[in-house]
Amino acid sequence: MDNRNEYGRDVACGDVACNVSTRIQNDKPLIMKKITKRDVAFFFLGMSVLLLVETVWDWDNSVKSFKNGWNANQSKSEKEQLK
Repeated sequence: MDNRNEYGRDVACGDVACNVSTRIQNDKPLIMKKITKRDVAFFFLGMSVLLLVETVWDWDNSVKSFKNGWNANQSKSEKEQLK
């Protein structure tokens, strides 16, 4: 016996996750939610917090990497000035 609705989704299974998903799916196809300004703001806020936490957590390596990049750029610009 096939337990699928007209959209091809399984509508009869015993676990809790399936019950939740079948309740959400009902008989209508899932509709994509529009991305709002709030969604974009929280995305960038989350990425900023992640960057801040990573920088603070690994401060010694962050400083070392910054100095290596700074010195590499300085030596590159000095070579260009000599030409």
